[in-house]
Amino acid sequence: MKPKPELPQSTPAADPDAVNGAAPEPTATMKSSDTRSDKPETSSNHPSCSLDRSKLALFGVTINQMKADVLEKLGLPQGNFIMQDENPITVYQYPGFIIGFSQTNKLVFITVQTPEANPGLHDLKLGQTAQDAIKALGTPDTNTGFVYVYKGTNAILKLDIDPDTETIQSIKLFSAQ
Repeated sequence: MKPKPELPQSTPAADPDAVNGAAPEPTATMKSSDTRSDKPETSSNHPSCSLDRSKLALFGVTINQMKADVLEKLGLPQGNFIMQDENPITVYQYPGFIIGFSQTNKLVFITVQTPEANPGLHDLKLGQTAQDAIKALGTPDTNTGFVYVYKGTNAILKLDIDPDTETIQSIKLFSAQ
């Protein structure tokens, strides 16, 4: 059994949400006309979909995964801080992304921060086009023109799209509850 890792302390990252102490954006604006179905899709029931929606993951980790398992997979973070909220979240900083844990040590969000970070979505990264996202992940459950939402069994994958350049500005994974 591995010894419990010591975590370095740091100040909040340059992430505006983290600096302001706000939690990551948990929901996307959805219109009933934008939603095809409340039922999550998988590769097996949607032939054009390359994304296994039954177990959405970024960087090889999934929402609600325990902290010890995540640290075993990702290693020690470069830094960490507490996002103060009604339910504080411990945020770990890695090169190009951040992850957050609940007080019960379950993973509650992952946010990709740089185009150099490869989150494991069929080589889809920040800065690529909205069309690249559809090719890599399939048709989103919600497409507002500026947000693509892929619903999974226990998680939601959200891509923010710049409507002018049609490029991916953010990639986030968070709990569906």
